[in-house]
Amino acid sequence: MKTFLAILLMSICVVAAQKDVQWKTGKLLSIGKQHWTSYEGSTTTGRVDDNGNINASNNVEARGHNTFRAQVDDGEYTYFAERTLNWRFQHEPILTENDDVKFRIEGKDDFILQDDRGKEFKMKLIKKRKDDSPNSSPPPR
Repeated sequence: MKTFLAILLMSICVVAAQKDVQWKTGKLLSIGKQHWTSYEGSTTTGRVDDNGNINASNNVEARGHNTFRAQVDDGEYTYFAERTLNWRFQHEPILTENDDVKFRIEGKDDFILQDDRGKEFKMKLIKKRKDDSPNSSPPPR
């Protein structure tokens, strides 16, 4: 009986993990990348020499970041999303502007794009705007 319950529980977990993901198709209106640097971790080291002079130095660590901002139009809504990559091992998306792109929205604000290689790039949904008409063009910049 325990073996049967264990097998049943494992099969339910497998089925739940294989749920259908519903991708939408939209037009990637823009994708932008902004590089910026943050400074953190000020460390002061010092000593006093035999004559009473103070020798000190500060060490500040600089970190590079890349923030990506995307606009996707699916004909009904225009979605605005962004993500900041903080670590070297995080991969940048490869996307083509003014081309069709697959995306999905999970939860409240997870916006996942599928890039040109088929890899998922998770972003945060900042806002969505309802288009005025189904055939409306994006506003000028």
